[in-house]
Amino acid sequence: MSKYILVDEYLGGDHIGKPKYFKGMTGIGPASTPNIEEAQHFDTEEEAKQSPAHRHWSADWKVEKI
Repeated sequence: MSKYILVDEYLGGDHIGKPKYFKGMTGIGPASTPNIEEAQHFDTEEEAKQSPAHRHWSADWKVEKI
């Protein structure tokens, strides 16, 4: 069965231009990781779209099937 993750791109720092993956929510917003192995997995595309991170103003997360 396929899983889904949220992907964005680093806009600065050591990882600029590389993908970042949604890891989890914190008290101030989404936390990301450059390691796809640490990404939070969702069972369906709809579940990923309902994530607070996907709707958060500070990021432009895209749903990706893995």
